Amino acid sequence: MKMRNEFTCPLELVHDMIKGKWKPIILWRLRLGPTSLAKLEKDIDGITQKMLLEHLRELIDYGFVEKKNFEGYPLHVEYSLTESQGLELLEALKIMQHIGIEYLKSQGQEKLLVEKDAYPVTGGFAWIHWLAANITRTELTENESQTAHDFIQGCNSWTSIQGNQQSKELSCFYGGMTPPDQAHLYELHVYALDQLLELQTGFFLNELFHAMDEHILAQASLKGIYEKI
Repeated sequence: MKMRNEFTCPLELVHDMIKGKWKPIILWRLRLGPTSLAKLEKDIDGITQKMLLEHLRELIDYGFVEKKNFEGYPLHVEYSLTESQGLELLEALKIMQHIGIEYLKSQGQEKLLVEKDAYPVTGGFAWIHWLAANITRTELTENESQTAHDFIQGCNSWTSIQGNQQSKELSCFYGGMTPPDQAHLYELHVYALDQLLELQTGFFLNELFHAMDEHILAQASLKGIYEKI
């Protein structure tokens, strides 16, 4: 991309460097650490490989992203934020993310934040300990996520990058509580529906929300602070 020769302030230059739909999203995804081209393309919904490569080349030219080639076969390449400008720009993106979150919350659109994994917890994501659907009884005993067979369970956050991408088979149960460094707010959300849901074991949170749409009769939430002793 050709940079302008005339500008009224340096902010215009930075705007040109990261403008467009995909560059801020690419940079935001790279905050999680070095990753391959294939993983970037998979994680950024809707982007094509051609567009991703084009934007990565420009971000590398501007000094925000670095590309590292590893010897051996097959060829392995990783992209990451640079320690100088990349991480510095990330701080600005965090402020933009926070403003966006607060605006959506003020408009009563918290559901959209959950569907898009946008809550700023554990590096930018709401950590999901347990997803369960089609529970038809009024009581669950301790550790029934490991033993019960009369309801279905979805994937928790151990399948994420921060959970070391644990397999679905090992992640369709309750997982927690282990706050890494400080007290955490935990939320339990319960929904009463007018029908059972057609979901399969291993469903994701957004799939649950879509399945519940227009079937919610009532809902309740319980919040509590868990402190690591």
